[in-house]
Amino acid sequence: MNYKKQILLLFSISILWILFGIIVLCQPTDPNWMCQKDPPELVQATTLFFFAFFPLCVLLYFLKEAAYLSWRKFALRYLLVVAVILMLSANNGGGNGFNPGYGFDTESLTFFFSGLFFLVSLLLIIIKSWKLRGK
Repeated sequence: MNYKKQILLLFSISILWILFGIIVLCQPTDPNWMCQKDPPELVQATTLFFFAFFPLCVLLYFLKEAAYLSWRKFALRYLLVVAVILMLSANNGGGNGFNPGYGFDTESLTFFFSGLFFLVSLLLIIIKSWKLRGK
């Protein structure tokens, strides 16, 4: 499959999952459309990562294939490791946020890892596209 088609597919999946996540997280439980107090962790975690994918897909669409391939290699490895970490953190009985010594809960880890994913991806894309600038 052409790399631009892969990026468009990832972009489409990101938009659909973000919409799905908003619908699941903010169910119309009352007339004011208040969001759930205890949303499902799987939906919340994946929605945050797709929020990180969304701007990266737009950026990758306009760059060369080598930049996309290096980012894809990083993203597949990173997301696999983070998925294992998040699954292991869900079994510890919860934590108290980012308080040292008390453990981490899945929500705070998801915020941290999705932000880290976005920053590292952006840095990787910038460096790779700068190296490919003259080619």
